[in-house]
Amino acid sequence: MPWSTDGVAFETLCRMGRLGWRASTAHPLHDIDEPADLAWLPADWQDAIGLAPSSALHTPPTNEETQH
Repeated sequence: MPWSTDGVAFETLCRMGRLGWRASTAHPLHDIDEPADLAWLPADWQDAIGLAPSSALHTPPTNEETQH
C-alpha cells in the first residue's frame, strides 16, 4: 500500500472491490496527519468531538500562510 500518497484511497477501493466489498464515498477532505492539520477538520466535526472553539482551528491556513 503506497501510504501517504494520493493513491491510497484508490488502492483501498480497488482492494475492497477484489474482496467483493462495497464502499460509499463522500466529498474528499484535506489529509489530516499532524496536529496542525486539525485546522482543516470541519468546524461541526471539531465541535462534535469537543475540540476547544478557536478561530485557529476553525479556519484552515491560507495559501500565503502555508508558503512561509
